[in-house]
Amino acid sequence: MTIVLKTGCTLLVIGGLTTTSVAGLSEGGPMVGFHEEAIMTASDSSVAGYLGWDVDFAESVLIAGAPRQGGGHAVVGYLNQWGALVSTDELAASDAVETDFFGWSVAIGGLGESGGVAFVGVPGWAREEAPLNSGAVYVFTPDSSGVPTEAGIITPTSGPLFRAYGNRLDFDGTRLAVGAFLESMEEDDAGQPIAGHGAVYVYDIGSDGLPTDEQRVVCEIPLQGQSLGFDVSLDGDQMAVSAPKDPTVVFNSGAVYHFERQSSNEWLQTQLIVPADLASADSYGTAVALVGDTLIVGCPDRDIIQEGDEEPTARLGVVYVYARVDGVFEEVQQIISPLPQAQSQWGLSLSFDGQHLVIGSPLWDNQNLLDDGFDTGLVAVYELGMDGTFTLGRVIAASDGEEDDGFAYSVAISEERVLIGSLEGSALDGDGTPNGGMAYIYRATCSGDIDGNGAIQPDDFIEVLAQWGETGVLPEDVVQDYEVGIYDLLTMLEYYGACN
Repeated sequence: MTIVLKTGCTLLVIGGLTTTSVAGLSEGGPMVGFHEEAIMTASDSSVAGYLGWDVDFAESVLIAGAPRQGGGHAVVGYLNQWGALVSTDELAASDAVETDFFGWSVAIGGLGESGGVAFVGVPGWAREEAPLNSGAVYVFTPDSSGVPTEAGIITPTSGPLFRAYGNRLDFDGTRLAVGAFLESMEEDDAGQPIAGHGAVYVYDIGSDGLPTDEQRVVCEIPLQGQSLGFDVSLDGDQMAVSAPKDPTVVFNSGAVYHFERQSSNEWLQTQLIVPADLASADSYGTAVALVGDTLIVGCPDRDIIQEGDEEPTARLGVVYVYARVDGVFEEVQQIISPLPQAQSQWGLSLSFDGQHLVIGSPLWDNQNLLDDGFDTGLVAVYELGMDGTFTLGRVIAASDGEEDDGFAYSVAISEERVLIGSLEGSALDGDGTPNGGMAYIYRATCSGDIDGNGAIQPDDFIEVLAQWGETGVLPEDVVQDYEVGIYDLLTMLEYYGACN
């Protein structure tokens, strides 16, 4: 499917929302829409289990972690050839302990009868001589029946230390990167430990899903409390590692470090990436995504002065886009939320597949749809253009969103599907478990195909008429001017029939 985006935007206010409306349609068909296909939950979700704390997607297999469900939990879901969720498997540690936080981070490289592997980060892990928050990563591979089975546990060769190893994972199909953002192994010139500088461990993964070697990666000049390894994005022989408390620019402003793998298999720091306009406590680097020559960095705690305002909006957030030119990453774009709000933490989560970028804003308030719509969450999908910058495609909010759901706390994209973690959603397991958590699966389709059957048909018109006059983020808002009305019907009539 070709995702077609609209152009020609103007700013206006509708129903109390500052919005971006669309003055026209790009050639080729209606803009992309996203149809909610399924909601994945744990079969025995517990109160405050927080399924959706982290999510990952690999082709037709997805995974979501629930780190506060007992000693922790993770759910693996499988999609059929049409993209429907057909089955799930549930993962837990064989030796689970309440304080492990199994499922704090997850990464998957396919899983099932044909093979594959899943990794689950356990940053609170502690056993016998290992201190609390030493951390570990559990490896799952399919047994003879295709059921994911614990195949091993990865811990650093340097032994158990307080480091929160496993707080973040990224797997590119060949190598696994593991964040350990509390590590304090480096020393200063006086021989004193540099507390909380952090590190990343990189492993080549064998056919059995287990590591064949280990490379420990730190920045050239470790700094106290910088939290290197809070997030990590691995792409072949290059890697972006975030340090959101890094004081290089100013206290707790954050930084991102770029590394490249050498012929010796060691990782060499090639660039320290920090924008000049950082301020204290911006948390730049809370989320990072690196694919090829494009680097995306979330800065969710940035205060920003909006057009027409004199004072900055607190924690509005911004996402930075960098393109590599002559071997150096240069800033090419800053992306602000299409529906900016104070305290919404735009850019707390993001995912990039090389063409489409998904950005999460989990504290965004959908008060146009709910009387108490605080912190319901928002996601926006963008398309990468030939000039290396992104254009807004579609804004998504949960159809059943409730206050404090945390929708978009984690996001992942794979081909034409988006996976969104809603860690405080009341799980739909029959008893409405408070904060059990959910993971939403959305599939790209043409906007106007409200029921997701691949065509704009009479049933879709009925859905639009049922929501006539409603404002906010709705699937029935075909032209995305944040109000369901005549322009939506006219667009559907123009592109009536099968989606291209």
